[in-house]
Amino acid sequence: MDLPWWSHFSQRAKRLGLKGLLDYYIHESYESYSEWKLGIDSAEYVELSTLGLDNPQWQLHAPSDYRSLHKILRLVRPDSSRDVFIDYGCGLGRVVCLAATMPWRKIIGLEISPQLLEKARRNLERMRGRRCRDVQWVNADAAKYELDDDVTTIFLFNPFSGDVLRAVLDNIQESLRRRRRKVTVLYKNRSKLQELGSVPWLRPLGHFACHGTHDFAWYEAVAQGEKANEMSDSMR
Repeated sequence: MDLPWWSHFSQRAKRLGLKGLLDYYIHESYESYSEWKLGIDSAEYVELSTLGLDNPQWQLHAPSDYRSLHKILRLVRPDSSRDVFIDYGCGLGRVVCLAATMPWRKIIGLEISPQLLEKARRNLERMRGRRCRDVQWVNADAAKYELDDDVTTIFLFNPFSGDVLRAVLDNIQESLRRRRRKVTVLYKNRSKLQELGSVPWLRPLGHFACHGTHDFAWYEAVAQGEKANEMSDSMR
């Protein structure tokens, strides 16, 4: 039987303390307001195993919090004539929809689950404030996906780890070999990236703490033939 709301409140207050409780309700209020403003429903957490996807290197679908998304996307200023954005593991489409309020030339949402992708499509159809009209959905395994050579910004919120992540990074590097260009990588929960060891062609640009235990880092992906600095101590 579900507990009454005051029981939940009391238990949360004991666990978080007064400041933690205030931060929790500020966070939840901002999440709800942002969902309402966009006109979408993307707050669901989904274990991929419930969708028949049982690779342990694929992480559960969890929505990235709006506060950190607004902050990281303010760092990029897309040119509607050339810049292309891709979200690896786009899930229910929150990041794609938020990016679509900006003037990208094209946005790509890549997702292995057709069920999640269909919900993402529906979110895009009903969202408010859309500016980018060219949004493409791709149902594919990221490890086997050949990155389009016009992509200039890559977003990852810890969608996979281990060999899958390594394959994705190899595919990104191969795209840079085919076409030298400036590519920005936005990575939430960089601990999975750090588990791979040195990735010398990713030049760290900065990072900040997010709500909860994650952080957001952003990098410049360096084209073949250029030399990237080793990851600085501040990025480790």
